[in-house]
Amino acid sequence: MVVPVKVSANDSDCYSFTYAFLDYGSSRSFCTTDLAKSLGFQGETEGCTIHTASGSKPHSGKRVSFTITGINEPNEICINNILTFDGIPDLRDSIPHQEIVEQYPHLHGLSFPEVNGTIKVLIGSDVLGQFPISDTCVGEQGSPTAYHTMLGWALAGPDKNAQISNCVDVNFLKAGYSYANSIEESTNLSMCHICGHDFVDLYADPCTTEFSVDDKKALSIMADTVKMVNGRYQIALPWVSDNVTLPNNRILAEKRLVYLKRKFLKNPDLFQKYKDKIHAYIQNGYAEYLVIHELPHSNRTSYLPHHYTGQKFRVVFDCSAEFQGTCLNNNLLSGPFNTNTLVGVLLRFRQEPVAVICDICQMFHRIRVNPPDCDSMQFLWWPNDDLSRDPVELKMLSHIFGCKSSPSVATFALRKVADHNLSNADSVTIETVNRNFFVDDCLKSLPTADQTVSLISQLRKLLDTCGFHLAKFISNDQAVLDSIPDEDKAPSMVDFDIQGDSSNKTLGVHWRIDADKFVIRINVEPRPLTRRGILSMVSQVFDPLGFVQPFIFPAKPILRELCDKGYCWDDNISGPPRESWENWIAILSNLNYLSIPRCFKPADFTPTEVQLHLFCDASRVGYGCSSYLRMIDAANNIHVVFVRGVSRVTPKQPITIPRLEVVSAVAAAELARSIVKELDYKIDKVLYSDTHIHTHCT
Repeated sequence: MVVPVKVSANDSDCYSFTYAFLDYGSSRSFCTTDLAKSLGFQGETEGCTIHTASGSKPHSGKRVSFTITGINEPNEICINNILTFDGIPDLRDSIPHQEIVEQYPHLHGLSFPEVNGTIKVLIGSDVLGQFPISDTCVGEQGSPTAYHTMLGWALAGPDKNAQISNCVDVNFLKAGYSYANSIEESTNLSMCHICGHDFVDLYADPCTTEFSVDDKKALSIMADTVKMVNGRYQIALPWVSDNVTLPNNRILAEKRLVYLKRKFLKNPDLFQKYKDKIHAYIQNGYAEYLVIHELPHSNRTSYLPHHYTGQKFRVVFDCSAEFQGTCLNNNLLSGPFNTNTLVGVLLRFRQEPVAVICDICQMFHRIRVNPPDCDSMQFLWWPNDDLSRDPVELKMLSHIFGCKSSPSVATFALRKVADHNLSNADSVTIETVNRNFFVDDCLKSLPTADQTVSLISQLRKLLDTCGFHLAKFISNDQAVLDSIPDEDKAPSMVDFDIQGDSSNKTLGVHWRIDADKFVIRINVEPRPLTRRGILSMVSQVFDPLGFVQPFIFPAKPILRELCDKGYCWDDNISGPPRESWENWIAILSNLNYLSIPRCFKPADFTPTEVQLHLFCDASRVGYGCSSYLRMIDAANNIHVVFVRGVSRVTPKQPITIPRLEVVSAVAAAELARSIVKELDYKIDKVLYSDTHIHTHCT
């Protein structure tokens, strides 16, 4: 809300008419620097961190005091500890004008004075909380509401006659105090935060981020409803509220089933695969036919259209299919994706010589849904697979692919397996469940084959106690493979000779088992030579550990150049950008000859000291850093191995080289922090290397 005010100095006759923005979401009050200067305000420098809806940023301003009075209002209000800040939102469209008042009968007779000026004061909850609103004037739906504040009448709410805009104003300010004694001290303390704000790390660890209110609510629902039923966990759907109702959308499900029927009639093999999946759901207890007495509908009855995926054939339920403006996913909380980071799992997979990979079969379906929630997970199928008959109702009894809450529910259930430890597994097994799974994929490395065989045995027993089954085992050790039944091995591992040539893909990385190396496989599907096509092709190269960042990075500045030159998404590229792109594509296939040892340590190497070395640098085009482990054994033998690299394109706005150098150092520090956190090694030293600029800036 915006009101006109008179701002007066406490120790002189100086005053100024301006507008004040009343922000109940701000924990601190602010004024602009030019207002403070024009009235001769003096104050001490104070540092703080400004938290807004778009992030956090350090700030330093003058702490001043003044008196503020509403136009035509009798009360003078003395406000202390106002901080100068030039980031007050530009809400000039929110200033009430007389022509607006005249359009709404309920506002007639109210006074909305106007002054010459812009919004130069933001009054937060530290002041507003002391002066409650004394009166309100409410009109019909779609019209603004008038509030009588301590500074006069203000308007809030929609103006049905306003011009529609794509711009949305969102305001939230929270000032975190900094106890630095000077602006220089505050700047030095906040340098890393400034750089971190300018260049957000895309690989930030979600596990260190505070859960949102919705995520906490979802976790609370899971914790309150989880229980064991017939050897499997049962967890309720995390509804956004207890009052959710869903329209009966059977007509939508029928239309989608007719579309599937046409495909089945044209492709009998597809129909065979599909009905085999439906039969498996019923046989495994994941779904069941509705009986006659269950057919009456509740206010949450919903039918889920379903379809199939491509290469890895899977039936997926479309929980996002909207009917009458809503769908199942719109009414569910997604919950936190509180699994391990993909990079962390891959790094730990490289620690020891004996490696094993496996996954949990049908992980989502292994978790039951609360019976009342099954009414929202009905679907249609033909009785006895007869396409000539009318479809009948079935319902899912377990969590499903396509439901936004399923990944979070599955991770929650997996952590519960470790917490309950019904098989009395050892600490290594519990740590494996907590640290070495990425959703349903487990990647683990251990020093010896015997330890690995023991771990697999205990891990399978532990997960079996809660209905999870491990399968698709892959290992680089023959003794480990021999300990696993053929039906639980990955298809490529049955009758596999460890001396043969085999490559398996795990979490997007290709692992050549016989050589125990990660290999690069680049197979970019051609796209039209446009901005959209180039972005699509660059995005096809998945490189989570940064093995080929020096080769991938040159493509990114091309995209920025196209943006700078005004190319639209589907404009054909010509000139130097086209030549640069074609040169990059021409050498891309050479990456297929690269390989990187999977294990950090060579055979029979036992380090007594492990150092982490980082190198960082920056230019006007981009900045980046790389990391290496330097290991020393008892005989003073040294082994150095690449760990991870990251690179970024510099922003469009000009930035000095010294600042970019500091940014690269911050990126290196963040990379070091994440590696030390993720690895189980004891890192004895962390060393950085680059120019002297970093030293002078810290």
